[in-house]
Amino acid sequence: MDHIDEDLKKKIESTKFVYMVAQSGVGKTFNGDYLQAIRGWKHIDGDIPVKESKLNSEYKDATEQLFDDYKNKIFQGEKWVDTGAWKAYMKILARLTLEGARDSDTVVLTHPSYIRSQRTGLRQYLIDAGAKDVSTVFLHCDFDVHMQSAWKRTVRQAEQAGITVEEFQINLIGLPGIVDFDSY
Repeated sequence: MDHIDEDLKKKIESTKFVYMVAQSGVGKTFNGDYLQAIRGWKHIDGDIPVKESKLNSEYKDATEQLFDDYKNKIFQGEKWVDTGAWKAYMKILARLTLEGARDSDTVVLTHPSYIRSQRTGLRQYLIDAGAKDVSTVFLHCDFDVHMQSAWKRTVRQAEQAGITVEEFQINLIGLPGIVDFDSY
């Protein structure tokens, strides 16, 4: 990562990085925000590139690459195979996470990272940049509670967008009504 100056390199080496992983809707962002507000940790929301993709062409390209690869396989009825399409997105997250060391001696990154190679790749990006203390935390939630939360969240987001839940799902993942919460 070529953006790292000597000051940041020293901070990265002494910073604790926590990579918080869970399915969408389990509470990653809530926990990251909580740790930032209560413990003073720097929270990096792994959805930043998605949320800011209309404002940043690098984020847009990485987001499209990440999601289009997955969508194309589903539309073709093929099993998803890791093509490395996640790398650009995860490099962005690694850069944001490393830069978080400027603000705190503990940085928490929250992201679903459903694929093992994504998690391994991101951890390796951090280590290659000089991080010495990287932990991965997996959040789990009761299935029924998670499904209720996921449904309420989807309904709320669809209402905020002024569309139906089905239209929201089509816009989100390109498929009507298909959300696989068991593949984690």
